[in-house]
Amino acid sequence: MPEPENPKPKITKTAVVKRPGWTATLVTRLLGGPDERLVVRGYSYPLALYVTERVEQAEASPEFSAEQEGQAKRKAASVKAVATKVEKLLASINEMDVKVVCKPMAQLRDDAIRNYNRAHPHDPPYGTNPYGYSIEHVMVNYIRHTLTDYDYELEKTAGKTGKQIGYNAISKVIFAAIAEAYPDLAEECARQLARPQREARPPGEDVRRDRRGRRR
Repeated sequence: MPEPENPKPKITKTAVVKRPGWTATLVTRLLGGPDERLVVRGYSYPLALYVTERVEQAEASPEFSAEQEGQAKRKAASVKAVATKVEKLLASINEMDVKVVCKPMAQLRDDAIRNYNRAHPHDPPYGTNPYGYSIEHVMVNYIRHTLTDYDYELEKTAGKTGKQIGYNAISKVIFAAIAEAYPDLAEECARQLARPQREARPPGEDVRRDRRGRRR
């Protein structure tokens, strides 16, 4: 009586796709249908299995090599296209004509506090929280969002390639303009700009809080 042949090792379609260079489309094109469909309890559909040896043979084929070259070229072209878009975005930001409305410092302070209290109706009035923002912080935020085109410029970058890079670039330009217009607030501008990992967010006050309840 002849001995039964040892079954050839097989891997799932998911495992094939996870191998370098494979995609679901390439599996269909080079391997065709699966060598076995295995019904597994708990799955709503049978698993597609491919003989490992056949997968390896496909990987050694000229067709597979050509596909890898094509993928590399497409990836390089995509990276170049992204870099070009980012360069154009940064160039437009660097050409921004930033105008900062100037007010006397006393009036600026009063307007900034009034704006802060109006924007945070559920918070204690400014000055009553010992852990609250410094007045310089409140004034710079007021200038940035109200006395410049900061929010408008952010809206223009929404949905564009490189928006996070654009956000950081806009922040640098705006803070520099504020520091020039209000030298007494230059230190606070530098402090806010140096905050780690500034993230693009919708225009307006950041509502995250630290452990003492202060907005950051």
